[in-house]
Formats: sequence, C-alpha cells, structure tokens
Amino acid sequence: MKTSLLAAGWGLVLLGSFVGWGAVTNRLIDRDRPAAAGLRLTWGLALLAAIGGPLNAAALISPALIAALTAIGLLALAAGRPSRSWAGSLGSLGPAQRAVAVALTAAAALYYVGGLAALPSWRDDYGGYFVLVRRMLEAGTLGDDPFNAHRLEAGLGGNAFLLAFLGCAAPDSCLGLLDAGVGRLGLVLTLGGMARRLGLSATATLGLLAVGLYLPLPAPNVSAHLLAIVMLLGLHETLAWADAAPDRPARNAAMIALVAAGLAGLKSTLIPGVACVLGLSYVSLLAGAADRRRVMRELCLVAILTAALLAPWMQSLHHSSGTWLYPLLGDGDHGSRYGTVAKPYAARSVPQLVRRELSALSNEMTVALAVLGALAIPLVRGRSPRQPLAALVVGSLIAVVALSLVFDPRLSLRYVVVFSTAATLAATAVLLGPDAAVARRRAAVLVALGFLVGGQWSVARWSGQRLAGRLAVVVRGRRIETPELIRAHRALQAAIPPGAPVLARLQMASLLDFGRNPIQVVEYPGETSPPPGLPIGRGSEAVVEFLLARGLRYLAYTYLGPDGRPASRAHPTDATVSPWERDLNRCSLDFDRNVHELCRTREHRYDDGRLIVLDLAARAAPGRAGPTLPGPIPRWDEGPDSARGAGDGGP
Repeated sequence: MKTSLLAAGWGLVLLGSFVGWGAVTNRLIDRDRPAAAGLRLTWGLALLAAIGGPLNAAALISPALIAALTAIGLLALAAGRPSRSWAGSLGSLGPAQRAVAVALTAAAALYYVGGLAALPSWRDDYGGYFVLVRRMLEAGTLGDDPFNAHRLEAGLGGNAFLLAFLGCAAPDSCLGLLDAGVGRLGLVLTLGGMARRLGLSATATLGLLAVGLYLPLPAPNVSAHLLAIVMLLGLHETLAWADAAPDRPARNAAMIALVAAGLAGLKSTLIPGVACVLGLSYVSLLAGAADRRRVMRELCLVAILTAALLAPWMQSLHHSSGTWLYPLLGDGDHGSRYGTVAKPYAARSVPQLVRRELSALSNEMTVALAVLGALAIPLVRGRSPRQPLAALVVGSLIAVVALSLVFDPRLSLRYVVVFSTAATLAATAVLLGPDAAVARRRAAVLVALGFLVGGQWSVARWSGQRLAGRLAVVVRGRRIETPELIRAHRALQAAIPPGAPVLARLQMASLLDFGRNPIQVVEYPGETSPPPGLPIGRGSEAVVEFLLARGLRYLAYTYLGPDGRPASRAHPTDATVSPWERDLNRCSLDFDRNVHELCRTREHRYDDGRLIVLDLAARAAPGRAGPTLPGPIPRWDEGPDSARGAGDGGP
C-alpha cells in the first residue's frame, strides 16, 4: 500500500512537471500567446519526448537526470503565469450541477488510483515496454536489442522515455499509472481548456467531461492510449492556436512540428493518422490563402523540424533493428526479411478485407464520429482557415479505414479507438457550444450522443467492473514483482560474469539489472533477429552457433512462471489464427524445444527449478541429467492439438 501511495503522489508531481515543461515551450516559442494548462500538457510531453532522443543517443538517461528534469518542470510551473482557469466558473454552479461536478471529480480520482493496478501484459509489458524503461534507467539508453519485437515495432522511444519518469520512482506493476491515471487527468485538463476556448457554459463543460470520462478504452498494455488521445486533442488545439496568429508562420510551424514529432515518437501506428490530419489542415489553409508561398514554406518547415526532432530516435532504432522507422521506411530485422514469419500487416483475401472494413465502419464509435462530425464541422467551417476539427474528424476516419485494412481486428481496435475517441470528443465540444445553430440541431446531437453512450454501455460496464478489481488490488497492496522474484532474478544474474552479453527469454526480464550486463531480450523467437536471422527448424546446435557468433554465450530462460505453472500457453498453428500469429507460434515452439534440448547438453550456470542460465559454450559433463521440465515441447508440425501447452514464456 505504501508503494502505491508513493507512486500515486509521484504521478501527480509528474503531471505538474509536464504542464510546467509546456509553459517553458510556450515561453520559448511564443510567449505572447499563453495557452491553457491542457494544451501546455501536450506541449510539455512533446518537448520532453524530443529532449529524450539526444539523451538516449548519448546514453545519459538516469534516475538522477529524470529527477532533475522533473524539478525543472515544477519550477517552471511555479514561476509561470497561471492561465485562465475553466474550473473557476464551477463555483457558481447550482446544487444539481455541483453534485455532478463532485461525482465527476470522484470518478476521475478513482480512475487515477485504479491506474496503479492497471494489469500489465506478460508479453507486451514484462517482455517489452518494461524492459525498454529499465534499460533506459539502468544502462542510460535503449541500446541494441535486435531480438525484442517491441524495440522494432512499438515506436521510436518517446513512450519509453516518458514511462521512465514514472519508473524511476515506481515498480513495474505501477507503470500503467502514467497512461491510465496521469493520462485520464490530462484528458480532463485538455477538455476543460477546449471548453473554455469555445465558450461553453458550466453545464456544457460538465457534459463534455462526463462524456470524456465515460468512454471506455481498450488498454491491453502500458503503451500510450489515453496520452495519445490527449496529444491528438492537443494537436487540434495547437492548430486552432496557430490560427490566432497567421502572421507568425515560423512560430506556428515550430509548435505544430513539436506536437507532430511527439505523437510520432509515442507509437508508430499514430504516424499515418497524424500525417492525414496535418495534410488535410494544410490543404484547407492553402485553399483559402492569399499568399500560398508562405503556406508552403510553413509546411516545409513543419516537415523539416519534425524529421529533425525524430532523427535521434530514428538513428537509435536503425542501429538496433536495421530500419529508420518500421514499417514505413523498411522492415529492418523483422522475420519477414528472412522468410521466417509473415508480416503482421500482410494482405488477406478480398472477402476478409471487406468484412473487416464493414466491421470497423459499423462500430458504434465510428458511426457516432461520422454523425457528430457531420453535425459539428459546418458550425466552425468559416471560423478557422486551418479547419482543425474537419482535419481531425476526416483524418481519423481515414486512419480507421487504413488501420483496419492493415491489422487484424483484435489489434486494430486498440489503434483506431484512439483516433475515433479524440475526434468524437472534439466534435462533441463544438456541439455543446452556445452557437444558435447548435440549438437548431440539438435533437440530432442528443440522438447521436445517446447512440454513442448506449453502444458503449456494455464495454463501459465491464470497464467499471475491472476498475473495481483494480481498486481492490491497490487497497490490498499486492504486487506481481514480489521480493522473492526480484531476489531470484538477481541470483540468476549473479551467476553470469559482469559485462557478459546475455540473451534472455524470461517471463519477467525487466527484473534484471541492465546496467550490469548487456541484455538482449527475445519475446517471440524469430519475429525479429539480426541477420541472417534466428535459425528455425534447424535444431539446437544451429541456434547455439548463431548466438555464439553474436557473442551471446549465456542464455537465461524461464520454464516455470511465478505461479509455479509452466511458463507457456497454447500456441495454435492451424487456420484459427492469422498467418502472422501462426508463424510466431511455430517459431516459439521450435525455439523452446531447442532450449529444452540444450538443457541436457549445456552447462547450467544457474537453476532454481524456475529460472535457468545456460553456458552455450560449455557442454554438460557426460551422464549429467537435465533439469526437471514441465513437459515435452512438441514439434510445431505435429498438429495443432499437440501444440497445446507449449509456449512463449508468458502465461
């Protein structure tokens, strides 16, 4: 419980620091146009993500540096001129409105506390995002991690750097607080700032906040979901901010580029949608401009500055995983390069693609977005040359279509809902405004909002039940990374010489000390690996030869999880899964089978019945019995039923 309270307090400190960094950005780029706290939050997140690139390249990231950056943000917040508060108008609320305000405050607080127990994903978090955070804090840089699919596919590093701000004072199991907790409060700040800019009444502001807190979000891991929504709304507000001073193209370009680079650094799946939003905005600006050359110069400056801000992150990714930006600028060391696995975005049959698109376009969020956008865009069409609302709504619909075409529905939902939610909230804010035209469309707006709320009711109810479970976990003070597990992983690492490179296929690889050893983490074997690719289907000795050639003498492996069960799960290799998943499962079964064979032929530097370290360069003494393993690993081609129980190192 004490750990959770400290993490919760630190999260609030970070929220203030991020807003403070936004104030620094505001003063550096254009002090004459002060922004609201919500917009400053987006600018602060974007600036810190940009600062993180050079720090990562120079291997300078550390807990002390993170603490110093946090302190600078707090000092800037304290020294800055406070922006006009939209919350000040709530003091004049009537009894019913005040009760709603109290209820919304309580809901935001519960969401924030629940973020402390946002259930981590074994594969995505403990094998991916947590590893990136701990390597940053302990080794100073993301470094080279060519076997880690999240290093290649998840983004350029901005999200990991922001998570490091929380990670320097909180355990892995609390890292979900940044997105689920700080992100939720950031959404409240951003929507409140939008309401103030649009002149919404106190009642309308409460309604907008209620919609923002109600809409459920799939958050399968600790990557940016709510923070992405906050920054997309921040991009919308930045375009509106730029419209207020069309005679300052260089300053406008600098701020727009900073936000665009921040979004691109969070998640690579945001890049196409952000590009669409900016492209549509500049098309609108260009269409109505008297001086089109100035618009083109501003657009070129935005592109140049965005690329410059992303360059350090891109160079780091290229050095680690063979591509400047996956997959837009190449697949790098992805297994599809070697013919090992299919691409996750490989084309399916035309009927499958049609069904997928129909499913995406008929989703309640997409339908509500289209209706609300159609109602809201005409109301603001003539007010803004950059058309931020139209650009966000149409760009988000394009992103929904594109991402649904590319990714499997189980993956695409978490990507498209970020765009659809941000655009829906922006359109709702306009439709709750005091404009007379809004009153004439009030019935249609209420019907659309009713459809949205009703369509999301089952998901919202499930989300509420999950929140209740998270709050219970926080109260009980339960943590996944127990002291016993931490000691076991440190004992495992103590069996390896300091400075010796290690390949880790561990269920909780983030518990290792990345400052003591260069550690490369393998999630799904074969999904990504350095040339000429991890050997699949060629036996255990081929794997040993490949790893030793890369200087990886030691292999750390989990064969029993924290709960005592086999650290594995079913891996179907039949037509019930996509070609990409089928290939990943096939490669995982093959690699795990090879490791079990190596347990009988290589020396054990450490073996506690759950975790094991193999010295691949030293053969086991003749006649030595291997460890007691949870069961045989079947061959992947023995049929789908025989694969049940084989695994990837995660329950």
